[in-house]
Amino acid sequence: MKPLASVGCVKCLMVLLLTASLGSCAIFRELGLGGDDPEWIENSYAGVSRSDVVHMLSSIVARNYSVKREDPYQGELESSWLYGWDRLSHREMRERVLAEADREDSGEIVVKLRVQREVSKKMGRFTKREDSDWKPFDDDVSQAKILMQHLRILITEVAPQKT
Repeated sequence: MKPLASVGCVKCLMVLLLTASLGSCAIFRELGLGGDDPEWIENSYAGVSRSDVVHMLSSIVARNYSVKREDPYQGELESSWLYGWDRLSHREMRERVLAEADREDSGEIVVKLRVQREVSKKMGRFTKREDSDWKPFDDDVSQAKILMQHLRILITEVAPQKT
């Protein structure tokens, strides 16, 4: 009786699975295999206007970030960069919130939110950095989910959520 898979195939499969599961690790990011893919969190709402959503988002984002640009008519919001330090890479980090609210044909508002992060290319803390001194880093999906949850709580007081 022959085995269903040879030992070599099993080893190759294990290496592929390990590689896929470690895709967000720093070594893969350094090789150009991650860190620059936007990770948007989405939710849909009915019975609310795009400008109302942007105003609500602005009040939520302003708790932790400075709102740089708010356009309720285009349904866009952008915060200023918030600077900090990444413990894993030992580099200076910055993050900002980007949000878009678009009206679907059905009349619902689709909200997309992202917490974009970048890390400095150079080691060292609290030095003046130019825009070219930053490289993409993994988005902060957990923070984006928290902000979206705050929005959902605020909107459900005004409009029913799509299920």
